[in-house]
Amino acid sequence: MADQPAAESADHASFHCDNPAHQHNGEREEEIHMLIHQGMAAMEEEQLEQADTMFEQALALSQAASLPEWEAQALFGKGAVLDRAGKYRDAIPLFEQAQTMFAAAGSIRMEVNVSIFLANMLSKTGSPAHALSVVQRARRQAETGLAAGVLPHDEYQYELFGLSHELGRAYQGMGLLDQAQAECVVEDLDSSDAEERTILIETWFQLGIVCLRSHDHRRSVRYSQQAYDLFQSNQRERASTRLSAADRAFIGRLFVNLGSAYGGLADSLATYARVLAYWRCGKNLLQEAGAEDVIVPRENIEGLRRVCIEQVGAGAYTQLWQASEPTYQRLLADLAPQEEGWGSLLTRVGSQTMPTSTKTGKHPASTKSSSKKPRYTCQKGEGAGEDQREE
Repeated sequence: MADQPAAESADHASFHCDNPAHQHNGEREEEIHMLIHQGMAAMEEEQLEQADTMFEQALALSQAASLPEWEAQALFGKGAVLDRAGKYRDAIPLFEQAQTMFAAAGSIRMEVNVSIFLANMLSKTGSPAHALSVVQRARRQAETGLAAGVLPHDEYQYELFGLSHELGRAYQGMGLLDQAQAECVVEDLDSSDAEERTILIETWFQLGIVCLRSHDHRRSVRYSQQAYDLFQSNQRERASTRLSAADRAFIGRLFVNLGSAYGGLADSLATYARVLAYWRCGKNLLQEAGAEDVIVPRENIEGLRRVCIEQVGAGAYTQLWQASEPTYQRLLADLAPQEEGWGSLLTRVGSQTMPTSTKTGKHPASTKSSSKKPRYTCQKGEGAGEDQREE
């Protein structure tokens, strides 16, 4: 999330930032700048209370000194803390204030940036039409910035991916699935680039959900599998292959959705067993991660149990459970840290509709910083920060 680590000392003279855009007009701005960086560093370590304290201090100082762009940056930071804490409704007014202030200052990049966060919060809280209007305005602003030369082309492209993602999410929330799928464009993304892989993983994950909701189960399986395979590639490049809680939650949701997509195609004991194996593994991963949406696979599994008993017979579910065990164990083994890779696990199956899970979740890498494009940064000069996207 942060483009530079916070200073180890409170001594202003010891604080160093390599970003040439971070220019200051006095000691007060330097102090605010340092607090913003400390807040970002605390967020990076998931120390949300400490981060909020740093941003709150920066907000008070910027208001007292009448520094609106730093005030907007502090509001952006406080909103990002609430976003990370899952308090989406509380984050909305902070992002709205920051958006208004960045727009008034003519900081197009930051206006677009915070708009992506705002749209994400609106979609998550049941206001996709409002989110759609926010993203459409932000896209126009990004195009204006590109044409005027104030938004470099590479940054424009990066912001455009975030805007397209949120536009797709808004359309999805409005039930406009064709438009949602059309907005998730991936042709220009380079899977060899670490950051663009992160975008691809999230995009394919979301496309899997869009297709699942439109009952295009085969394409849902394909997109979800692509997200899984690329996540696997990222995992192999990490220093440690152990899954974090966020990783477990993401793969758990991906497995639940894969099981649901296969459920729409299942026509035999073997294929229903595959559905159950994915739901079981997804449930376990979500439970280990402490995710509230673990209730989704639990309900799916219970629904499948009832259907088996009611439509096939008393021993049907036991038979199905036993048949799911080999695939279930294989999935668990593929997730073990010592494994070199996870491999391709999915095959084509027949067709029959089953209850589906379309619980969404954001990929863990989208809430962490990367060396190339951080999720949330601070910038002073023409504007006061950078970056994008959810989940």
